[in-house]
Amino acid sequence: MSALSQFNDYRKVYSSLTFNELKKQHEQWYRKYPLQSRFEKRFFVNCFKHVVKTLKRNLFVVELGGFEGALALEILKMYPTMQWLNVEIIKHTMKRGLEKYRYTEHVLSEQLWREKLDLRKYDVFVSSHTLEHLSNVQVKRLFEYLILNNMQYLILDIPVRPNGQTWYKYSGTHVLMMGSNHLKKLLISSYVLVFERSTSPQAYEWYSIWRRRRK
Repeated sequence: MSALSQFNDYRKVYSSLTFNELKKQHEQWYRKYPLQSRFEKRFFVNCFKHVVKTLKRNLFVVELGGFEGALALEILKMYPTMQWLNVEIIKHTMKRGLEKYRYTEHVLSEQLWREKLDLRKYDVFVSSHTLEHLSNVQVKRLFEYLILNNMQYLILDIPVRPNGQTWYKYSGTHVLMMGSNHLKKLLISSYVLVFERSTSPQAYEWYSIWRRRRK
């Protein structure tokens, strides 16, 4: 079976897979493709500078899909008293250097919004190259969960086009069909868009930071 056929089949059956089946699949991909951490350092550094300046307190950060913690390490070097929680679907080896900081990893036993991990003390939700691995329904549930937990800031880096994607002839594990325009509609009633940037149509990457609307 070709790689393209394998990933096409995965997308077709994705919604019917149990969480344990997803964990098993991700473990297989982790062994086959161990280098998966992707983020643009300058974007996240600038976002955290803005949040720290605005909130003026020691931040609690939760990251979804932080892999070994490479992004966390870069930010914690700048803000060593910050507390960072990396929520992952499988356990990873921690990035060397993180043992110096207030960094922990939580391995999910169910989808985040079903597991009901208490995030009410956290200020910032971070995600880089992760949400595209969730379905439309799952991203909606995630956003609802973040709103319910009164998350103050969302910092998102997602490789999606403005009006969505079909993943035709795409050899990869992305399943999200919505684009950045759809995602903005899900957030705009609860969050203010502070900043956004999109790359070229060929790269189709969307960066954004959101602030919770004041009641």
